[in-house]
Amino acid sequence: MSVQENSGAFSTGQVKLGDIVDVLEREGESLVLANGMIHRLSPPATLILQRANAGWIGVPELVVALVTEFGDPPDGDADALTRDMVDALIEAHLLKSRNLSSST
Repeated sequence: MSVQENSGAFSTGQVKLGDIVDVLEREGESLVLANGMIHRLSPPATLILQRANAGWIGVPELVVALVTEFGDPPDGDADALTRDMVDALIEAHLLKSRNLSSST
């Protein structure tokens, strides 16, 4: 298996925390200081960062955690919505990603 770390758009693989300086959590939301910017995150995005804090985690595990905590989304697909949130967090450099692929 080969591992490639990247900071671009994420489709498959795993994520972990990016270069975060500080986090302040209140009532499920969070303020995150990273790369000289402050980001305000929703409760679902905050949960993603909490789960990624332990190390590399896959999107399927994040989907399960989000649905368990918040229930199925009223509109849209939980998997697609989770991937969209993960992509946005990667783009903001709050998460790092790695794609896992079989080497041949």
